[in-house]
Amino acid sequence: MDFTNKNVVITGGSQGIGLATAKAFINAGASVWITGRSAANLDKAADEINSGNLTTVVSDTSNLDGISALVKVIEESGKKLDVLFSECRNSHVRPDCNCYRSGL
Repeated sequence: MDFTNKNVVITGGSQGIGLATAKAFINAGASVWITGRSAANLDKAADEINSGNLTTVVSDTSNLDGISALVKVIEESGKKLDVLFSECRNSHVRPDCNCYRSGL
């Protein structure tokens, strides 16, 4: 598949399936944001992927503050989100969360 000019967010993207998914989207041409709770793990993932199409965001998407931080980074980029891939374990997002109404 061709994801050129597409923007992808992968929550929990610093390791395992999330990291592999980030690599696949980048290889398909996408710009990718990966999130994780650990800056060190995100740095390792960025070094491994080594692409200008990757942005890392320290964000715990299992809580509303972490989701708000992620939303802010995406909004500030000025880019439209095309794909959201959630690879977070133990994530319990409520359907009334403001991120669903943010317009992303």
